[in-house]
Amino acid sequence: MERSVPGSPKLERFAISAKGARNFERVAGQLAALGFDEISASKNKLSILKIHTKDLLGKPVSFSKISFSPNTAEISYSIPHEAKASFYHAQACLLFLRIAMLFPGVKLDAQELAKFALPVIEASPLSSQETAALLAQLKQCQLQNREISERFEKLQRQYEKEAALSLQQQRKIEELARRLEQLEGISDELLAELVLEWISLHKGSFSLLSFSRHHRINPARVQEAVNKLLASGAIAKAGEKFRAQMPLGDYFELRNSLKDKLVEFFKSAFKKKS
Repeated sequence: MERSVPGSPKLERFAISAKGARNFERVAGQLAALGFDEISASKNKLSILKIHTKDLLGKPVSFSKISFSPNTAEISYSIPHEAKASFYHAQACLLFLRIAMLFPGVKLDAQELAKFALPVIEASPLSSQETAALLAQLKQCQLQNREISERFEKLQRQYEKEAALSLQQQRKIEELARRLEQLEGISDELLAELVLEWISLHKGSFSLLSFSRHHRINPARVQEAVNKLLASGAIAKAGEKFRAQMPLGDYFELRNSLKDKLVEFFKSAFKKKS
C-alpha cells in the first residue's frame, strides 16, 4: 500500500502469480472496443486502465489498473477519501477476473487469488444489507419528491389563478383611470368647440395626434368627439379635409333638442307600459 496525501485517493496494490499468460497483443485487440481508458500491449506485457470517476478538474479519483506479464498479474486501484474500501476492492476484483478469462492457458495461484477475492465475497452480505437500506432511502426520497411535486403544481395553479385575477384588476384600474381622466378633463361641449375651432383655423385640416398633444387630451376621446360631430352633421369630411356644416351654437341647440325628445319618448313609453 502506498502513502497518500490527506484528502487524496488511497492506492492499493495486489500481485498474483499468473503463469501461462501470453498473446498480450491479441487480448488487447479484444479489449479495444470495451471502453477502457488506456490499453498498452507488447510481446511481454499488457496493461489496462479503467477510470471510474474524475474530479471537477478532470483528475482521476477512482480507477482500476490491471497488468499481466508472463508470470505475474498485478492489480492496483484507488479508494477516494473517506469512501468505503470494499466497494472499490470489489470493482477491481471483478475487472481482473473478467480480463483473466481472456487468457485460456493462464494459471492463477489459488491461495493468492483467494486472498484477493475472499474479502469481496465476505462483504457481499453486508453489501446486500446496504443495498436494501439504500433502496428504502430511495423509496422515501421518491415519496418526498412526489409530495413536493404535487405541492409545487398546486402552488403553480394558484399562482396562475392569482396572475389572471391581477391582470383583470389591472385592466379595470386602467379603464377607471381613463374614465376618470375624461371626467376630470374638459366638457364634451368645450371639446367639440375646440375641434371646430381647430378645423377653422387650419382651413379644414385636422391632425388627431397634433390636436391631442396641443390640448393634452386623450386621442381616443378626441376621436370620439370628431365621430359625434360627423354623425350629427355638424362637420363633413371631403377627402382629407373637414368643413363645418352648421354654426357651433346650432349644433348644440340641435343636440339638446334631440336629447329632450328622446327623454320624452322614453317617459311616454314607460307610462304606457305601466
